[in-house]
This record gives sequence, structure tokens and C-alpha cells, in this order.
Amino acid sequence: MLWCLVHESSATSIMCSRMIPATNKAFVVNNLVSGTGYDLCVLAMWDDTATTLTATNIVGCAQFYTKEDYPQCQSMHSQFLGGTMILIIGGIIVATLLVFIVVLMVRYKETPMDIKMT
Repeated sequence: MLWCLVHESSATSIMCSRMIPATNKAFVVNNLVSGTGYDLCVLAMWDDTATTLTATNIVGCAQFYTKEDYPQCQSMHSQFLGGTMILIIGGIIVATLLVFIVVLMVRYKETPMDIKMT
């Protein structure tokens, strides 16, 4: 059996889930944002032998808010990281295409001796 922790932020509406062994009796939720409300649910998960599917049962849910000025709670700036990755990948693609075009131009460059006069 496993515990599944599911928490969702009211500010970002991003749902996070984490699986922990059933032997764990405590857990820590990291990467919280200060001044934000959260919904946290704990689910019990096990293999159902009758249907060979994973069965779940809600153990409990709780709502909590982080303090407004709490230094341990910081935003992950996911939009900044995502935008930066898109720019880096785009730059790599553009640089690769430019190198490819230059290689083709050098390889197939016509010299004045190769042009036939008609």
C-alpha cells in the first residue's frame, strides 16, 4: 500500500502529487508560496486483486494557508524558467540552421571558372 499526497495552490491552480510508502507516518510539503491557500488530500492506494487495477480511498483532506511574510515560502518562478528554456532551445535551433546554411553555401559555392559561357 502507498500514500498519495495531493495538494493544490489557490494562487497557481497547479496540482502536485507525491507517492510515499505506507510505512511513513509523517511527511513534509516543500516549495510553498507565502500568503497562499492550499488544499491537501491524502489517499490510500493499493492493488485490487479482483480487478487488477489500482484502488484508492480518501483518508482525509485539509485546507491551510501559509503566512504572508514567511521567508521559507518562495515562488518557484516557473513561467520565468519555462520562458528561458524556450528561448534557449529556439536559439540552439536557429544557430544549427545558420551553420547548416553556411556549410551548404561553402560546399556548393560556384567559382568564376565553373560558370560556362554560352
